[in-house]
This record gives sequence, C-alpha cells and structure tokens, in this order.
Amino acid sequence: MRAKLNQWDYLIVTASNEAQARAYESQLKVRQDLGFLSSVRDVMVVPDPGGKRIGSGGSTLYCLMEVLNQQLKRRATAGGPEAWEEILRGLRILIVHAGGDSRRLPAYGPCGKIFIPVPSESDTAIPLSLFDRQLPIYLSLPEPAAGVGQVVITSGDVMLRFEPAEVRFAAEGVTGLSCYALPKQASRHGVFCRGQEDKVKLYLQKPSVARQKKYGAIDTYGQSCLDIGIMNFDATTAVKMLEVFGASAGGHGKLALSGEMGRAVLERGLDFYREICCAMGSEASKSEHRESAQNSGSKWTKNLLA
Repeated sequence: MRAKLNQWDYLIVTASNEAQARAYESQLKVRQDLGFLSSVRDVMVVPDPGGKRIGSGGSTLYCLMEVLNQQLKRRATAGGPEAWEEILRGLRILIVHAGGDSRRLPAYGPCGKIFIPVPSESDTAIPLSLFDRQLPIYLSLPEPAAGVGQVVITSGDVMLRFEPAEVRFAAEGVTGLSCYALPKQASRHGVFCRGQEDKVKLYLQKPSVARQKKYGAIDTYGQSCLDIGIMNFDATTAVKMLEVFGASAGGHGKLALSGEMGRAVLERGLDFYREICCAMGSEASKSEHRESAQNSGSKWTKNLLA
C-alpha cells in the first residue's frame, strides 16, 4: 500500500514560452481532474518572460517571485525581504524545470520532454509520462523543520531512481543530491568536491577529468560525485538569492528583477548549476568561480560573476 505523500504548497513547472506553458497547463489539468496531484495545494506553470530563455537560475527566481506576488496580494501588502522570508518560511515549493527545446525529440517540442510517455504498467486513464514517474519521488522528499521553509528545484527531463526516504537535507543553506559516476561521465555534468562530513569544498561545472583530479573530486575508488540536479534550500537562502539578483516591487507592485544583476539575468540568462552553484563551497574563490562558470559556457562577465 502506497504511503501518503507529504503535503506541498506549490508544484511549479517551468516553460520556455507562453505556448509551451499552455500545453503544460492542459497536461497538468488532466492530472488534477484525475486526482493525481491531490498532495499539492497549488499547481502553476511559470513561463520564461517574453519567450526568451533565462536559464534554470533565472526561472527559479521568477517562480519565487510569482509565489510571493500571489501571497503578498492575498495579504494586501507590498512587503520587503523580511516579509518575503516570513512567507517562504511557511511554504514547501517544488519547482520542476521543463523549459527545454526537445532538439533531440522535436515531435515532443510542443508538449515538452517532461510529458514524453515512458514504458510502464499502468491502469490509469492516461499513459504514464516521465513527469508521472518522477513526481512521486520528488513529492516524497523529506520535510524541513517547522518555520524553515523549503524550495526544491529539479530537472524535468531526466529519469532518476532513488529512495527519497534515505535523503537528508541540511537544516539551512543549500543541499545538492549526487550519485557516484566515472570521471569521464561526470565531466559532462556538475561535480561536487567533497570535504569533511559531506560538506562541499568546491562545485565544478563540466570539469575535465584532469580538473577533477586537480581539485580532489575523484575518490580512491576512481569515482566522482555527479550532481543529479536536485537542489534543496531554505527560505533565508531563497530571499538572499532574490536580493542578489535585484528583486524589488515594480510599477504595479509586483516583484520584478531590476538593476545591473537583474538586467544580466534577462539579457544573459542565469544557470543555477553554473553561475550560482560554482560560487558555493568552503574553498570557493572568485577566480575558481569565474573559471568554472566561464569554461562551461557562462555569458556573464568577470565583473558580473564577482
């Protein structure tokens, strides 16, 4: 008998543009009507603004701002960072990034790779998709302590299999999930350089095998810790990111990105696993952050990364 899933306040699926968002909304509406999303209070689709791709980091910021806009409207208040944190401390938010172009599977471009049918035995009214196979795992991830808040981001175009009950998230800051992989395979993804007690020393994005060796990412068994794309962070971290990238109340009272950093997100795109994650770790430095980000394709300048 399946255990009852933990309650989430928001399930947000991101889309690359308005047309893709409408396709996602129709897919999610079917699943809501069938009762598949009963463990989620609110389901939303958030497209990239103006149909311009802004990356997983930029999309994460827009999702957080959309949640806060809704919550602030209900409270009839504008609020600032303190109000944002108070709101987010009471919410569990799951963000599934699904704004891919389906270049390798163009037939699924309109509905997105996230809703590609996958082989499975099912007696439901709709064929199971990648989304349907992955969602129960994400919804079963552990709850945070009361009053901390929780934001989980993940990628909608991968098939992950793991036991969510075995996951342990840190009480504060960012926790990333990884699996062991050969260094050559890890070189195409994000890599955690482990420190003491599973703390991360450095985060490398698409590092060569030589670079992994240089920074001690490869263990005595010849394996690296490959980032599987699931990141968990608390309300304090979420608000700090919004502040760093210029979130503020716009002309209509809604939160929007502004200033030099906000413009950079919209003009250059912001990849969560590159520009943000490469800045984290107990041994992270500006030079290592810049090198790792730019070597993996970042369009951000030296000054912006700093």
